[in-house]
Amino acid sequence: MSNRPLYLQFWFDEYLKDTELQPSTRKTYTSWFRKFHAFLVNDLHIAEPMISDLTEDNLREYLRYTKSRPCEKPSIFHEDPTKLPIVDSNTVRSAFYVIRALCEYLIERRVITDNPYKLLNLPKRKYNQGLRPEAQDADIVQVLQAASTNPDPADRALNLAMLWTLIDSCMRVTALTNMTLAGLDLARREAKVRDKGDKTVTYAFSDTTADAIAAWLAYRPKNCKHNFVFCRGPEMKVGADGVRKYIRELCGSLGIDYRTILPHSLRHAGADRLQKSGVQIGTIQSRLGHKRLETTVRYLQAGKDKASIDASKSVSLANSMNLAAVQAPKPYDRPADAPRVITRTMLQKAQTAHDFARQRRRRSA
Repeated sequence: MSNRPLYLQFWFDEYLKDTELQPSTRKTYTSWFRKFHAFLVNDLHIAEPMISDLTEDNLREYLRYTKSRPCEKPSIFHEDPTKLPIVDSNTVRSAFYVIRALCEYLIERRVITDNPYKLLNLPKRKYNQGLRPEAQDADIVQVLQAASTNPDPADRALNLAMLWTLIDSCMRVTALTNMTLAGLDLARREAKVRDKGDKTVTYAFSDTTADAIAAWLAYRPKNCKHNFVFCRGPEMKVGADGVRKYIRELCGSLGIDYRTILPHSLRHAGADRLQKSGVQIGTIQSRLGHKRLETTVRYLQAGKDKASIDASKSVSLANSMNLAAVQAPKPYDRPADAPRVITRTMLQKAQTAHDFARQRRRRSA
């Protein structure tokens, strides 16, 4: 009988096959498992880590090792970028999420009977709410104005639609990129999106955002092979990293600290805007898609309930700020022969595609 099923790597691969995870979660779990596997091989000198090596003693050694490691990728809010900090408690806990999930899976499959993860004493989660820069309304207006100056009408409509959705709906950037046409309801001003934790969250938005999305849909390629709302072409949807990169470049051209306009900073700012408008904290919790009320309280930096109002519609940024100079484009039917401005980026992409096709023809010849 083969010993292959006893290998730790084999059962982790089985866990990934049998469990439906978000792509980002799958990537994170795989990265942390590789680090744990490398620790068993290099530090504990276990040539082929097996299920029997998933013991309390080995996990405690890995916990001490993780606590003593310097942070490989410090937070953008770290004050001294020249000195790598020691990993914080949140990172330590993140390193053991995959171990917890794997142990639970092995118990479910009756491969092991005891869960060694439960015997660990992990550090408590640490919240650094005050370290996140706050998004200022004036900076948001500048970003919207800069996005409105894009000479390409299709790119302009796409970027404004994404920015308005992030600002107005308090949506996560991953939810933004996962928004589909099937879950979008412009008439009711809401979108049902598959969000963090593989749960469906309903995000509401205002008329301004609905107009911006409708304007982009007029430019969206008709021959798309996917159902995502925001895309860069018929076969490629917009990614979370692409959204962050665009905002970073836009803020750099304006001299604005991009950390204040990052998608998650806009989510915090939107939650604060809802609270200032009098929305009850329970309603804000459901709007943000939080499972625990404590998470919403940290977002708001205050735990006091305010007077409840009708929150069926989103409180628009346009109603709480002077945005006369920044209006979302109106939807219209784009004529088939409408001229399109050719930008330098579009030319570079076309040249790259042409070079790639030429190289492929040479290889096949």
